[in-house]
Amino acid sequence: MKLLSAEVVEDRMRVKFDDGFVSEFHFIWLRDNDWNTKESSSKQKLVSVRNLNFESSVAEFEISPKLIIRWEDGHESSFDIGWLRSHCYCENTLNSLPQEQAPTLWDASLTVEGIPRLSHDSLENEQGVWEWAQHLADEGICIISDVPRNQQMFSNAVNKLGRMKDSMYGRIFDVITVPDPINLAYTNLPIDPHVDLCYYESVPGFQFLHWLHAEASGGESIFLDGFKVIEDLRIQNPKAFHILSTYPMTFLKIDPMNHQEYRRPIIDVDSQGQILALHYSPPWEGPLRIPSDMVTEYYRAYKSFQELMFDPKYLIEFRMNEGDLVAWNNRRVLHGRRGVGDNGGRHVQGCYIDSDEFSNRWRYLKRKLDPESPKSMARIGNYSH
Repeated sequence: MKLLSAEVVEDRMRVKFDDGFVSEFHFIWLRDNDWNTKESSSKQKLVSVRNLNFESSVAEFEISPKLIIRWEDGHESSFDIGWLRSHCYCENTLNSLPQEQAPTLWDASLTVEGIPRLSHDSLENEQGVWEWAQHLADEGICIISDVPRNQQMFSNAVNKLGRMKDSMYGRIFDVITVPDPINLAYTNLPIDPHVDLCYYESVPGFQFLHWLHAEASGGESIFLDGFKVIEDLRIQNPKAFHILSTYPMTFLKIDPMNHQEYRRPIIDVDSQGQILALHYSPPWEGPLRIPSDMVTEYYRAYKSFQELMFDPKYLIEFRMNEGDLVAWNNRRVLHGRRGVGDNGGRHVQGCYIDSDEFSNRWRYLKRKLDPESPKSMARIGNYSH
């Protein structure tokens, strides 16, 4: 990336890149983002806005491999051209972000054969891990085949994308039938599609399940793209979309050792109305607490959403094989299962990682393996506006 030209226009620099794009950068923005005022090793800023002179202007500049600016107060700044291009904040760039960050939505027409699938061996190198990360950001789901059926190999695979999250269920949990369960997952009962841990302030970003034993009949997995359902709801019933993205549902988890409670909208959107996350978990809902005149309207909207969600055109159902590891975006893709038979063993191990862990790894891998690509990470539900 190169600069074709640059000029001073009032309180900003106007530059033209070699791809024909023209952008403007305010003087105060350039001083605030000056790499010459960062600590060389940690890259932390050593100045804040209170230290900046809003009246400072450009004395002269030159275009070399970088944009060099000498200011009237004697300070010199330098900016990498590619960095400027990727951090442009002009109207056209900001307006294009929703499309650039749009995930790949899907419904039942994807079919189980269309779900991204990689081999465990492919994770032995970072290129394979990068492919895995891209699928989880874009489609929100990916299956890893032939993972050796032990906890250490499961942990090793997950840790390639981030550190596991501790929760009330432990860092790694075993999905088996137990007496007096604290969760329906530890029974043979069917479970409707849902999002895990909506009663946490920091809902896990990604969930992983590894099939160690799968002799029992039944227990077919169910997945659906919640973002696809929400976008269809927005079109078909905008009133319901507005209500569910405005008023908070109560999520509650109470057992002898825990009391978790959190209120949040079922549909989370950013300042531009783009979907950030879905929080849907009826088994863990507590009493609704919203203005009285909205209660009936809320339940109408919620029923419309649920009826749409359970339309078979959204659901993909299939049986996992022993050694399969399925990973998905827990704030986007809903998961459930059919009832499990009593005619054999079934043992699944699971864990979570936070969205921060995943996004950190995604950006690191992109910087290392695909630095020239303009690709942005799809919205994964980490509340970044």
